[in-house]
Order: sequence, then C-alpha cells, then structure tokens
Amino acid sequence: MSSDLIREILLNNSTVFSRIGFTWGTNNKEIRCFRSSAPMGTAAPYIVYHDVGGVDGNPVGKSLKFRVLSWASDELSSKALANDVETALKNFSGKSGDTWIDGFVLDFFSDSHEEKETGLWYSIRTFTMIYGVN
Repeated sequence: MSSDLIREILLNNSTVFSRIGFTWGTNNKEIRCFRSSAPMGTAAPYIVYHDVGGVDGNPVGKSLKFRVLSWASDELSSKALANDVETALKNFSGKSGDTWIDGFVLDFFSDSHEEKETGLWYSIRTFTMIYGVN
C-alpha cells in the first residue's frame, strides 16, 4: 500500500485542482503532485508526498501514515494549498483505485517554513489513512 492513492483523490477534488491542476490535449487532467520530490524546474505551487509508515491488521483495518508538503511562492499560498489538501482528504471516504478508504486523520501540521535556497514556502501535513481489510 502506498500514499499514491491520494494523487487520484486530489486530482478529482475541484478546489485542489484549481490550485495545482491543469489540462492538456483533449480532456486530459493532471496535477503538480509528486512522490518524494518535484522534477527540476517545476513551477510552484505544487505538492510532494511520501509514506512515513503503516500498520497492517490493527482492529479497525489497515493504516498508512504519510506526509504532504505544500510548496508555493509565498507563505499565504503555501498555507492555503495545505489547508485545501487537508480539507479534501479529511472529507474523503470511498474508493480510490482498487482500495476502499474509510477516512483520513490529520496527525500533525506545521506552517510558514521558507527554503532559503529557492525562496519557496512550504507547509507540512501528516495524515493517517485508514483503509479496509480485504
């Protein structure tokens, strides 16, 4: 199991898509949402996510902890994107790919970080995804 499932959820969330999404060709949708790191030259805003850990077979099913970093050119945009991602995930339950997701729990957040080398701002959100036992 991996947090790659969140990509589909965020791609289909109109609020998040309005911030980091784009269309190309005939009806093709894409978002600037990357595992581990963004490709060189990626324009902000964008998000990066990665798995932190997980538990298989706990009493409520399976869980996966993952972190999302929301990058933007200024502090307020970074926080707004992080809040939109948080809302999209906390309000989601249902199927993503072949997995039934029971819900997301926000475990940690931290805002207002600036990376001096690039001048970009980022906000951090750590979630636990609870998904059904097959």
